[in-house]
Amino acid sequence: MDLSKRALSPMSVSVVLVAVIVLAVALGSDSAAAQSSDPGVSAAGNPSINDGGRQNVRRISRSGLARASVDDQVKGLATRLALTEAQQSEVKATLVHRDAIAQRIRADASMSALDRGHALYTANSDAVARIKALLSPEQLQKTGFQPQPALVAPRA
Repeated sequence: MDLSKRALSPMSVSVVLVAVIVLAVALGSDSAAAQSSDPGVSAAGNPSINDGGRQNVRRISRSGLARASVDDQVKGLATRLALTEAQQSEVKATLVHRDAIAQRIRADASMSALDRGHALYTANSDAVARIKALLSPEQLQKTGFQPQPALVAPRA
């Protein structure tokens, strides 16, 4: 069959033109985003994971969601719990320390995924325990933290 003599309907021509225009617009917006001059923003407009050591940049988690920066986490806790300046500085130091440990754990290729997960859980649990130790009883009540009873082994 000779396709060169086959005529296109006006409807199919319109559909092709619309598809070409949509593709051109999509490609044009991607190239404009790629030319962004902000080094802390990726081509997709998302905050960059490589933040150059700055602690006030949102980071993207593996799930693709933005994770609050240390400063944002401290501000949120300070607002919810009415933290003093001294508590805020201790909380910030604890969170920075936790993030440094987590970064080292994630970079350690000698650990299995299960061991990395356990180490990350332990690092986060230690940070939560340190932060809870800084809070007054009234602030602890505001968090909703409930004291955990000690685990008791079942009787045989």
